[in-house]
Amino acid sequence: MQSAHFFVPGKLSRATGGSIYDRRIVAGLRAKGWDITVHECAGDWPMAASADRADLAARLDGVEAGSLCVVDGLIFGAIPELAGAHAARLSLVALVHHPLCDEGGMGAAQADSLFASEREALTHAARIIAPSDFTARRLKDFDVSDGRLWRVPPGTDPAPLAEGTAEGTAEGTAEDAPLRLFCAASLTPRKGHLDLVHALGTLTDLPWQLDCAGSRMLAPDHARAVQALIDELGLGRRICLHGEVAVDRLNAFYQASDLFVLASHYEGYGMVISEAVAHGLPVVTTTGGALADTLPKGAGLAVPPSNPEALAVALRLAIGYPSCRAALTKAARAARDRLPDWTAQAECFAESLGLEERLD
Repeated sequence: MQSAHFFVPGKLSRATGGSIYDRRIVAGLRAKGWDITVHECAGDWPMAASADRADLAARLDGVEAGSLCVVDGLIFGAIPELAGAHAARLSLVALVHHPLCDEGGMGAAQADSLFASEREALTHAARIIAPSDFTARRLKDFDVSDGRLWRVPPGTDPAPLAEGTAEGTAEGTAEDAPLRLFCAASLTPRKGHLDLVHALGTLTDLPWQLDCAGSRMLAPDHARAVQALIDELGLGRRICLHGEVAVDRLNAFYQASDLFVLASHYEGYGMVISEAVAHGLPVVTTTGGALADTLPKGAGLAVPPSNPEALAVALRLAIGYPSCRAALTKAARAARDRLPDWTAQAECFAESLGLEERLD
């Protein structure tokens, strides 16, 4: 029986994109008969306190020599010394969703420090797995060679087509009822909620309502700033920040929506875009990081990141012009069948761990 240890930041059940990826890969490997031990590492990674780092060190010390250890990138990039200490006795795999210094919302000194830390840590990884071509290319800046680098994109689950509102799906006007917009993203600076609120603040002449699902606890000061801007612009009745929601409620939001929006400055993949397309939803997003590649051609409108004005133009097209929205919806529905599923991606992940499929 194949076996591996997975080291993940916090609870594996967290609703972040990285945790969802980790969770589904673990489940897929277990379904293939792998013996997987999950280590849920406490701490605010990558800036974990010394006690949390000591706990991780003890966990690694307790792993039998020769074991395969997959370490989530939020942790791995922050532990160059630990990685170096265990590289000879353990087979270390870094699962890099995106580089730590690309998170945004930090000063140049901290970004430089994280870059140096992750570059050193990655020298001790036997192999590195990235979720997208974009992230794989980005890791070349960290002196990662092709021989240690594999790409395993996330999968998706089959989903029913979103029902939305009659006005949202019809070819006629959307004047009788507001279109339902949906954004699924934690309220952190990188996700661009401030840009989205600013953009929508210029579109009050159009009928729309936005529901936002995502944790407000990862960056509470920023979450409060987003709510403050909503209040300042008088959008409290049109934009609702629901916080982190359960899976069934998340799916209900997708089902009830007419348009998915994501204003991220940067994504290592952007799983929620694929989830929206799985529901046949048209998308308005940015080209930040891997998003330009993740969005299927024709299934949405993508504008440069950190540009509320351009975002407002795209939103006006998608909300105010039913024929435009209908064309985007048609393309999104056509793309549904081309999305990879989680079973296939778990198989790819297993092959990567077995050194059977090198990234070209």
